[in-house]
Parts: sequence; structure tokens; C-alpha cells
Amino acid sequence: MTNEELNTALYEKMFAEQEKYREWLLSLSPEEILNHAYEYTVREDILLSLEYHDLSDSQVQVLLQSSSPLADVFAQWESRETDYMDKIWDTIQCEANLASLQKKPSVELTYAKMKRLFRAAECAGQHLTGYIVFSPASFETQYPEGSRTYVVSSDNKAFQSNMGGYSIYASALDGSDPLVRIEQYMSAEHGGKDGWQIERCYMRPDEMKRGRALLEAEKSMER
Repeated sequence: MTNEELNTALYEKMFAEQEKYREWLLSLSPEEILNHAYEYTVREDILLSLEYHDLSDSQVQVLLQSSSPLADVFAQWESRETDYMDKIWDTIQCEANLASLQKKPSVELTYAKMKRLFRAAECAGQHLTGYIVFSPASFETQYPEGSRTYVVSSDNKAFQSNMGGYSIYASALDGSDPLVRIEQYMSAEHGGKDGWQIERCYMRPDEMKRGRALLEAEKSMER
């Protein structure tokens, strides 16, 4: 048998095993079915993984010798220590932080205006924070707004004069994409016409007020 045929045989054997397990589940009461919901879901994920990956001949042959390879793989999964619960907790915190931030008042402004405020702050030796929301159409995958919103500090070379470089590091609001050089993706910067399109920008009222004061002070000094 070819490697493809071996992997197909293993998949079909595991699939049949899962179908038998499903039939057994459906014979139980609703309460008992719920007790096995986690196992059923993980077994489905194991099958899905096999659809996208191939094992070597020797790996497949060893698993095929088992009368219940799917149950064996699930048992191996159960015995492993993973960071699953850590990721759950991190997701809870991210959602709580995101919900809290979204409820706080904000002031929208153009990206050009945000850049002027940022540069004025850096000239004064201070730092400001802003938020850039990129449009859903900028990405091939549909992301929630928290993943499309990047927190940006004025403490970046792009907003500081006489710096030997030009960069803007930012992080997604929900923590999913930390410390990314977004200037190389942004259409408004170096990303080109097919780059990330800005949907809107905003700052917190206190940050906006401070930025405006710094910009006015800079203009006064230039007069």
C-alpha cells in the first residue's frame, strides 16, 4: 500500500470507530451525553487533524494494529499537560479588558491628525496612546474588532524626529497579535494600495486633550 492508501485506511478505521461511539452516545440519556461531550469533541478534532496531515508508513501501521486507535490517541491526549486552561483564562481576561475599554469614552480623529499629535508629544518628551481600527476587508480572515484594533504609542520612530529608521510597533487590543510592525502593512504608510485600510482612529479624551495642548504649545513656539 502507498502512504496515501495507508493514511486513508487509518482515517476510515478511526471514522468507523467514531461513528460507533456516536451511536452509543445517542443511546444514552441527555445528561449522560453531556458527560461525554468533551471526549466526543476531541475525537472529532483528532479526525479533522488526520484530514490535513499524513503520518509516516511506520506510524500508520502501528496505529492500525490497534482495535481502537481513536480511543488510544484520545487517551494519549488526556494524559498530556497542555496550556489549554491558561489560554482559556487569558481569553477571559482579554475579553474583560476589551469590554472595559470599549465602554470608556473615546474621541475619533483621522490618522493624519493622530500622527500630528503623536509627533508634538514626542517633541515635548512625552508619550501618547491611540487606537487604529482596520477594516474587515483588509484581511482574508474575518476577525472581531478587538483583533483588528491596534494599540499604538507615540513612542515609535515614525513619530520621533531625527531617528535613524521608521517603524511603528503596535499590538492588537485583544492580545492576539503583539508587537507587530504595522507600518509595513498599513496602506496609509508603507503597505501600498492593497495594504490594511484604516476604518477609524480614536484616542481617550484625556489623551486627546493632552495632545492638543502639546500641539498648541509647539505652534506657539514656532510663531
